Amino acid sequence: MQSNFFVYVLLAISTTLIECCRLQLRVNSLTDKPFEFQAYVPAIKVKTDRVRFNANGQHRVALIEGNNCNEKHWVFKTWSLKEDKWIPAHEIKLKLEGNGYYGVNIDDNHQMKRKEMFAVLCSEGPC
Repeated sequence: MQSNFFVYVLLAISTTLIECCRLQLRVNSLTDKPFEFQAYVPAIKVKTDRVRFNANGQHRVALIEGNNCNEKHWVFKTWSLKEDKWIPAHEIKLKLEGNGYYGVNIDDNHQMKRKEMFAVLCSEGPC
């Protein structure tokens, strides 16, 4: 009887972990060229602020919380400053879920590369 209870408890915990997310999104600049970054999580209708980076070494952290975060693709976008106007530079789509962190580096071309990931399931994109 105790072993069945233990199995049910593990099943309940794993179901909760899969359906809920509490994820830190860590964005790091590897360039001195100004850019802006924004993330959109359509499954939970969350959009981060569009944040400006002006120097190499700057970093920002956003906390994303909700249920079933990986039902739809997350969208990460960067914009470059050209002649005093912000123009779209790069966009990636992927699915994330978990209770950890996902780090992204932004290079001189304002392209995104995964830096680090812990306790996060990444699928259907540049993981």
